[in-house]
Amino acid sequence: MTSLSNLDLSFNNLQGEVPKEGIFINLVNLSIIGNNKLCGGIPQLYLVPCKIDSVKNNRRRKLKYLKIALATTFAFLLLAIVIALVHLIYWKQTRKQKGAFASPMVEEQYERVSYHALSNGANGFSEANLLGKGSFGTVYKCAFQGEGTVVAVKVFDLQQSGSTKSFVAECEALRRVRHRCLMKIITCCSSTNEQGHDFKALVFEFMPNGSLNRWLHIESEMATLDNTLSLAQRLDIVVDIMDALDYLHNHCQPPIIHCDLKPSNILLAEDMSARVGDFGIARVISESESKIL
Repeated sequence: MTSLSNLDLSFNNLQGEVPKEGIFINLVNLSIIGNNKLCGGIPQLYLVPCKIDSVKNNRRRKLKYLKIALATTFAFLLLAIVIALVHLIYWKQTRKQKGAFASPMVEEQYERVSYHALSNGANGFSEANLLGKGSFGTVYKCAFQGEGTVVAVKVFDLQQSGSTKSFVAECEALRRVRHRCLMKIITCCSSTNEQGHDFKALVFEFMPNGSLNRWLHIESEMATLDNTLSLAQRLDIVVDIMDALDYLHNHCQPPIIHCDLKPSNILLAEDMSARVGDFGIARVISESESKIL
């Protein structure tokens, strides 16, 4: 068959594709008259292209279009992701800048309370309602808003140098924190008193067992089992204080340094759990300072 040069397949009703390789390439004389269903073959035969070629071409075209469509879709998706990231970064930067210049209470919309409501609840801030005194203010027991709820009101002495700064610092620190071992702020008051002078106060949850300082320095002749801390209670208080400091230093953003931690600033709840309070000279650590520390 390798030397075959003439082949007559006329009127055999053949169908299908004529091969394009082997001896069919070297044929000099080939007669395929009467085989209308043949297709393909070498160009010299002038047969119609086989349908399978058309299918292959269609598949190639479809594959080409699919590749183009996928590439276009991927490009648009990538562009959308980039745009979304840019918007996210811009939003975060804008929010950060707004937060830097916001008023101390902007992030926590506390329900405001009037001077008269606090004054009435604390019996005109009488000595009978006095809970303690600090460097920048005095703390009073108050029946808040006539509901019978007892709270502690820290009234700032605005005649004292640095008291306004202390009020702002405490607001700035307390608006950022939420922890079971930190004093919970209920609301604030920035108004004028009966004499028309500026009045600023913070309202906290009431701590019925007072400060840790009171429990640590009881006169020996007055000490009883009811007013003396047990070893277990002391350990629990230490753990609460450490939890509060760990939160302020490592889990609060930005970190906060209390700067005035002492027994008189540790308050005890009814169950003797401890709360760290008085953030009057606390420092909010910036990102650059945090890296240095």
